Amino acid sequence: MSEEESQVMDLRDIMKLLEEEGSIPDGFVMIYMMADPEEAEDGTQTDFFFRAFAQKQDLQHKKTVLMWEDTPITRHEIAWFGDWENMAEVAENAESEIIYNLERYFNDGTLTMMPRMDFMFVNEAPEEQVAEDDVF
Repeated sequence: MSEEESQVMDLRDIMKLLEEEGSIPDGFVMIYMMADPEEAEDGTQTDFFFRAFAQKQDLQHKKTVLMWEDTPITRHEIAWFGDWENMAEVAENAESEIIYNLERYFNDGTLTMMPRMDFMFVNEAPEEQVAEDDVF
């Protein structure tokens, strides 16, 4: 498989492999990206949703706007750190609720495109690095 091709695997299967390898991460991050100039602004429906959802679910949220040529790329990062035993359920429930709401916004016409979502396991940075980098 080339680097450009992506492989889709079930979350729980991946977690089982990580556990067998003894490589248990501290948490996960879901990154939702979209190239819609309106979404780069604060206060959009999607912006409000991600912030409120993260707060309600005790998740961490970070919004970043990057520029590619003349197009702003908006990234909403949703991160969770916690007990390994609860990780799959938290991730699956979060993804389900996020997708449900994004599809609703898209069907209502308030979202012009469905965001691309990337998922990765992550480890928390040491306290001193968090203060320096302000990242998950």
